[in-house]
Amino acid sequence: MESIKRAYEDALTIIDHVNQVKHKKEILEKGLLCLKQDILFCDDDYNIEFSTLDPIFASEIIKILQTKSEKKELQHYSQVKNSFVSVTVKTYIIDQQKYYCCFINEKNTPPISNKHGITYQKKAEVAAVFSKQLLFSQFIPQEIKLELKKKEASYSSYLVFGESGTAKKNIAYQIYLSQTKDTNYLITINCALITDKLWKFLVNAANGPFVDVHNTIFFDHAEQLKPASVERLVSLIKTTNVLKNNRLLFTYDNNKTADSTTFTRLASQLGSAKLYAPAIRERKNELSIITTLLLNKVNIECSKDIMGFDPRALAAFMAYDWPGNFDQLQYCVKELVLNANSHYISEHQVAELLNKERLIQNFTNIQDNFTTKSSLQHPTLFDYTKTIILNVLEQNEGNQTKTAIQLGISRTTLWRYLKEDG
Repeated sequence: MESIKRAYEDALTIIDHVNQVKHKKEILEKGLLCLKQDILFCDDDYNIEFSTLDPIFASEIIKILQTKSEKKELQHYSQVKNSFVSVTVKTYIIDQQKYYCCFINEKNTPPISNKHGITYQKKAEVAAVFSKQLLFSQFIPQEIKLELKKKEASYSSYLVFGESGTAKKNIAYQIYLSQTKDTNYLITINCALITDKLWKFLVNAANGPFVDVHNTIFFDHAEQLKPASVERLVSLIKTTNVLKNNRLLFTYDNNKTADSTTFTRLASQLGSAKLYAPAIRERKNELSIITTLLLNKVNIECSKDIMGFDPRALAAFMAYDWPGNFDQLQYCVKELVLNANSHYISEHQVAELLNKERLIQNFTNIQDNFTTKSSLQHPTLFDYTKTIILNVLEQNEGNQTKTAIQLGISRTTLWRYLKEDG
């Protein structure tokens, strides 16, 4: 009986101790849950012991930990929470078992959207867009694809240049998708929208792209950078480890550059591999195939069944120089398909379209060299411009709104030209 009594007393004591431990554990857990800072505990096999995080987000943090050999402080962009987080990792050992304590802080950063000039894309996202747009790959010359394979191991910076509409962005995407490293994120920065706030974000010690690793940073429309901004960018790249830990891409439009020294600075100072995107007039041997692909694409998108071009129509279409390159070619093919009255695009239809394109191109060239005010002060130039406007207006049967849209001007500017005596 004494042994039984002692056994019951021991059992009651153990139960009391267990209840005390449970009570203290509950106090600790609820106290941790009340903290503003999120915490995650896991063992050396990445089994979660305790977490204040959403389960999906917690599993994402675990994936990040698994890829890092040194688990000290990590920066991470989360698509789940659509924000940047900083993860501070502390290692400790209990009963010869290693554990990790992770403190997670969300960072205050500019919203990541096209509106603010910067976007983040995973490789799978870029690949999905690229695969859906088969023409993306068709617009890239085969010699450039072969050149990329030769240069991948030797360059950390690429400068893709050429005229407007020459698929420079497609080539930049191809560089990102074909490389085997620095594929964590494609970080696209629109150089035309860079502000002081974005400059500070680039080198933010907590989460800026320049301090992160294994990404490809893509500066689109680099020709839009002002000389001071180019100097600033080159200096930042040289004084950080961004080229050692990431890859840089630049696209440069020869038709829209404000300062010719921008190209030289980016090419020479950064040791960039230069890739030239050829114009359509340099790829006439491929134009027929590309046009056919575009025609089929428009047929599918617009539920049309255009079979092709009349022989003379095709000859006239192929002979055009296409100053707007692939951008111009795409919308022209679409217009021809939508306006076709039979299964074949006629010579008259092509002639009418190309005549309008020449008029628009002439007017665009005038706009590039003169403001509306200076044009109105120049009688000869004014008369020439007004002639272009009247021709397009006649084609559109007097529709001023449609004419203004085609010429790329406002209705007010159109009205001024029509009313002014010169």
